[in-house]
Amino acid sequence: MALTWWVSGAHSRSAMQIRPGGLLAGLTAVLLVSCGSGVASPSSAPSPEHAITGFEPSDAAIRTSFANLDSAARDHPDALRQAAVRHLHDSNPQVHYAAVYSLALTVTSSQGSNEMIALLTSASLNDRLLAAAALTGIGDKRGLPVLIAALDQGDELSYWDPPTAAFEFARTELLYFTAQAFGLTASTDLASATAAQSSWERWWQTNQASILFDPSTGKYSP
Repeated sequence: MALTWWVSGAHSRSAMQIRPGGLLAGLTAVLLVSCGSGVASPSSAPSPEHAITGFEPSDAAIRTSFANLDSAARDHPDALRQAAVRHLHDSNPQVHYAAVYSLALTVTSSQGSNEMIALLTSASLNDRLLAAAALTGIGDKRGLPVLIAALDQGDELSYWDPPTAAFEFARTELLYFTAQAFGLTASTDLASATAAQSSWERWWQTNQASILFDPSTGKYSP
């Protein structure tokens, strides 16, 4: 399966799903689905390297910027992943974001996962949640407690349209990837998500050793 993220308008499903091998098809809030104006054609798309270094989140360029990353993830996942790793520590915050996003789109259990794991403790909320959802999607359950920890965070994630708070992103991912709810299904605001957090924390603390990922369904149990 694949992640379903969006940015700046065009979006589809609501949970980060990663198909075996790592390439995302969409994302709950970051992967721009290739449709509508501003989407680069294969002949005009920049190289994976330039898709990252040329990332521009201005109103005029954001659709094209994400479309370029989407296209590179679809057509050149290995090259995009390699470029992402090279630019993870770029001093330019826009290039850094594009690198993290690109690695989230292309990470596999054997390539890029160590870099994603390191981002789980980043000071950046965007870094932590993109890494957590991407890792969760490839069967690395170390992303789950980071998502749970975000249930009481109301800060908005960068570049999402409409604006999406951390707890909303975390809620969607947890409900998609597990068979648990603990009140989150009916949760529509920060207060109710925060109220559910302690139950999620108990579930993780009690079951973390036995939680398993089923690649055929893309879900965790128990």
